Amino acid sequence: MPGRHAPLTVPARQEGSPVSIRNLKALFEPASVAVIGASEQPCAVGTRVLANLLAGGYGGTVYAVNPKYGALGSLRCYPDVASLPA
Repeated sequence: MPGRHAPLTVPARQEGSPVSIRNLKALFEPASVAVIGASEQPCAVGTRVLANLLAGGYGGTVYAVNPKYGALGSLRCYPDVASLPA
């Protein structure tokens, strides 16, 4: 039938990969965050996300990513994700 999609299938869980809340720590408490599209433009989404992370007391490392800037304030700005420290 036109417009119909195949049902979503979820792959089986791999043996040895337990599912628990502890495994979600990296998602909810990341050690670092990269803001892609960080900017100096006051109304830009990247500007607001970056400002909220810095003002909100995020305890990890914040990386700004935008090829247009070398720095945003005192924060170094990386040209692309590949340039971020490992």
